[in-house]
Amino acid sequence: MAGAVNPATRAPESQWSNRLVLPGLDVVVHLKLDSETKIDFLSETVSLRARNLDDAVLTGAVLRKVDLTGASLRGALLTGANLQKAKLECGYWLAPKKRGKEGKSAEPLCAQLQGASLREAFVWRADLRFAETSVAWIDSVRSDPTLACNESGTNFICRWTETTLRDLKEEIGRVVPEGPYREAALERDRLRL
Repeated sequence: MAGAVNPATRAPESQWSNRLVLPGLDVVVHLKLDSETKIDFLSETVSLRARNLDDAVLTGAVLRKVDLTGASLRGALLTGANLQKAKLECGYWLAPKKRGKEGKSAEPLCAQLQGASLREAFVWRADLRFAETSVAWIDSVRSDPTLACNESGTNFICRWTETTLRDLKEEIGRVVPEGPYREAALERDRLRL
């Protein structure tokens, strides 16, 4: 029923497919987050906690700071996805059949990535420590601090430099009002190379 996905169109080949197909989804653009500063102040961009995303096609999706705690991504295609600062953690509030009086489960349900493809995904500062990744296809992932840059009209991925770091700090100084929020933003360890 899920059906295969056509690699050229990135759409399901079956008209009765029950897979979620959102290649190239960009949550940052969708939420109109037009600066790094705005993204940094959010604890998450989108919550997909405990969602069933099995076999989802999220090829090339921008899922920065998406909360996937307890989500099931078995067999999902996340090839080339940007999972920067995504949360793939465990939750104790799941498993309705096993809930206690407080509505929490005694056992955590962690993000499930069995069979998922994370080839060439960008995972810098994504929290995958507790995700179930057995038999996941994790290959050629980029886990270093990089940024998109444009040289000669071609998109490249570039490493942070002292100049880009200085420019980011200056932008925070211009955009964020003086006070504890600006100080917190400037002190974060991500502002160091």
